[in-house]
Amino acid sequence: MLKKILFFFTIISFLESSAFDKALEDLIFLNYQITQSKNNQDVDNISLLEEEKIYELKKLTLELLTSKENFNEAINEITKKQEEIRGLIQTQMRDDTKKSLLKEHLELANLELARIMQSFASNLQKNIGIFSQEKDVVFIVKNTLQELNKQQNFKNQTKNEAIIRYQETLKTYKEVVTYFLEHPRTLLPQNAFLNLGVGWILQQIDMWIPIKTFDLFFAKLILSAVLLIVLLACRKVLARLIFFMLNFFMHIAKKDSNLKDTICKDIVTPITYVLLVASFDIAVSVLYYPNAPSEKIEIWFGVSYIVLGVWFFITLLRSYGVGLMGSILQKKDGFRREAINLILKISYFIIFLIGLLIALKYLGFNVSTIMASLGIGGLAVALALKDMLANFFASVMLLFENSFSQGDWIVCNGIEGTVVEMGLRRTTIRTFDNALVLVPNSTLANGAILNWNRRKMGRRIKMSIGVTYDSPMENLRQCIKDIRQMLLDHPKIAKSDEKNIELDRYELALKQNIVSMQDLLGYKDNLFVVLDTFADSSINILVYCFSKSVIWGEFLDIKQDVMFKIMDIVEKNNLSFAFPSQSIYVESLPDKMGAKL
Repeated sequence: MLKKILFFFTIISFLESSAFDKALEDLIFLNYQITQSKNNQDVDNISLLEEEKIYELKKLTLELLTSKENFNEAINEITKKQEEIRGLIQTQMRDDTKKSLLKEHLELANLELARIMQSFASNLQKNIGIFSQEKDVVFIVKNTLQELNKQQNFKNQTKNEAIIRYQETLKTYKEVVTYFLEHPRTLLPQNAFLNLGVGWILQQIDMWIPIKTFDLFFAKLILSAVLLIVLLACRKVLARLIFFMLNFFMHIAKKDSNLKDTICKDIVTPITYVLLVASFDIAVSVLYYPNAPSEKIEIWFGVSYIVLGVWFFITLLRSYGVGLMGSILQKKDGFRREAINLILKISYFIIFLIGLLIALKYLGFNVSTIMASLGIGGLAVALALKDMLANFFASVMLLFENSFSQGDWIVCNGIEGTVVEMGLRRTTIRTFDNALVLVPNSTLANGAILNWNRRKMGRRIKMSIGVTYDSPMENLRQCIKDIRQMLLDHPKIAKSDEKNIELDRYELALKQNIVSMQDLLGYKDNLFVVLDTFADSSINILVYCFSKSVIWGEFLDIKQDVMFKIMDIVEKNNLSFAFPSQSIYVESLPDKMGAKL
């Protein structure tokens, strides 16, 4: 031990040794011992010393990651000491040029090595954070290695002990920096959570474990398992707490408890999954402490966070964003509803696109190169596959816009039938005469689609009832009143006072201030019975109403029942149905025909 102390006394005697300095001292002394063992051909001892050196390198890594000391103070002290020695050398050179200055030059060289390593630690401390990447570490390490390679290598023909110590120090520092150049990830710090005294916690756990390991493996395993269990148990509570914090600032759903519960369920779900992934992330990070986890593990965790983040922000926008837009619309009458809908759809797409680009970049793809290749090489492919790509993107657009679903009755470009299946290139439609039609998706996307299934209540009944011109006016008025009253009393005819719009999704409840819910969901309840026209051979009464059922068979039964009741009302009011007829007026007849008559 005495030999070790004397060995390092000349190197850093001017400094107050820190944990970082002591770790370097241990490595220098180990290299010195390895050199001595090689000279003595002690193979077994060399193997043990090499294993110990690996342990010391990990210990040094831990010091670099966790050290809170001010390395700049040590650098300033070294700089002052260097200036003193340079002044001493200049003085001695003026007084006595024959005197050897090897001791002073060696001391100056040792100080320069110490300054380089202190600067290395300082640069890591200042420039490497939780968002740093391997290239940031490599940049600092390479600069340090370049400085070490520039240092003077004294010739030692006389086997001078001071020169041997200097050479051993330089060799050790180069080994240390080269090790970090080959393992840059070891210098990437853990996430912010693991900076909260995890090292101290691991040491306390290790004190209670009978089995000791140099890297606190069992302590890490225990702490990782405990954290995982606690975080998994608390994640739903934490998710709801985050939701209530959001709801405290956003007052969209405070008046509607059902709406609030639905929003809570939808927002809490992605938050719960984020906390689930974070729980495993923290548990794995503890196992790798003090180093960062392997690159593949971090990539998959990162991509998971990106996907869940996109899900969360889209859900957040669908709930609070739509509600906020609705409240703005209520306050500003001149604000167009179409603009709000367009803004929301563009926002969804932008969030998805940003998430996709970030995920690709995180996976190592060069996003700029991809965009450039899409612009050049993609042009030729797009021209060759123009129709196929048009149909593919049309299918994406139809899905995104939710124009129709399988089983819907649609009419588009003269094609009418039930949607059987929508593929990536074409949609299959079964017509009502039982023919199968394959329609390109681009045709559907570019045409006007009439969707008869997108209605909740109200299938139109429109008819014109013609009565004869000899009908008394009072009877006609009473007939109109009776027909209107019959429709109002009919249990299967839609009325405005019975309107009950069911908002089965919370985004629809939030959209009620932006769009007309009746038109969006398909509720029609208009009812008119009026004297309409004076036709050529009849006075026409317009009957315009909607059945509650939109099912075709039920609609036909309701319409038939209404028609029978109208016939009864017409008969009860002593009116007659008119039919096309012509009256012929003869101005004069031939004499013979008139005589016969």
